[in-house]
Amino acid sequence: MSQLVVSELTAKTGVNATTLTTAALTHTFLNDGNTFLLVKTTSTEITVTVETPAHVSGLDIEEVAVVIPAASTFLLGNFDPGVYNQIGGVVNISLSVVTGASIGAFRLPG
Repeated sequence: MSQLVVSELTAKTGVNATTLTTAALTHTFLNDGNTFLLVKTTSTEITVTVETPAHVSGLDIEEVAVVIPAASTFLLGNFDPGVYNQIGGVVNISLSVVTGASIGAFRLPG
């Protein structure tokens, strides 16, 4: 599982959103509820699945699966820590395909 480095977005400096990591099948990222993912695809449709370890009244919360069309750029988030965070404050995600996909994690100051 690859740990994404979360880039801080500030009004004074901004952030280079074109600097994305080549996607792996699984990633984690630190999450405080103000974190977003930027996922870019070239020629292949992919599904990004976000794990939800939380429970409500003893029932599992369904994982979130977002289908990203080929040749698209999607922004996903924000991720409520009470729903998405694993032990250690990280979110686990998986991608159905990595060919032509890149990903980055960005945080808005809160």
